[in-house]
Amino acid sequence: MPEGKYDQQVLKAAREQFSDFGFFGARIDTIATSARVNKRMVYEFCHTKDGLYMIALSDVSREAMERFQQCVPMLQSAHDIREVYEITLNLFESLTSFVRLLAWERMYMTIHGPRILETANDIFARIRRIIAAKFPEYNFSPPTLDAVEALCHSYLLTLAMYSQKEDTEEGEESPAEHTELIEESVVSTYTKEIILDCIAKILCKP
Repeated sequence: MPEGKYDQQVLKAAREQFSDFGFFGARIDTIATSARVNKRMVYEFCHTKDGLYMIALSDVSREAMERFQQCVPMLQSAHDIREVYEITLNLFESLTSFVRLLAWERMYMTIHGPRILETANDIFARIRRIIAAKFPEYNFSPPTLDAVEALCHSYLLTLAMYSQKEDTEEGEESPAEHTELIEESVVSTYTKEIILDCIAKILCKP
């Protein structure tokens, strides 16, 4: 196998396990099984569970910032404020591991710090700067933007609740499972539209 492939397998499995079960619920044995390596190789990659968790957080945060940078041209060309936040929420929809880890951080404080939350806040801070540059006539106060970002965070929690695993199990879905996925998608979409409408009202042009 190419050099580093085992490390990538371990990292991918660790991201999925921590995203699904949080730091406390994740198991090294399960990560090893999912990565198709033995437990010793997981510890060769990273000596402790804490260390593996921090590497997973860093990798997820890096991916989020890279995706955000790709979205910047779209944000800068948005026609109005609502579209700016629609692009932002669509970005987070593509970051399944990120929103799940963010939800775990909000539920359980750990010694690892709110690493994912810090990245989310950094993204929102950069969006504020884009809005200030593109729509200077608005001159929104920080409390107003705080309220908008609180709405966005509520949507991220909705995404964490309804998001599916990035890699589905082999085999076709049953009709009941397919119906459930459709219902969850409708709920998530409906919730996003409500939040975007609220944002539009809060940030209506003076």
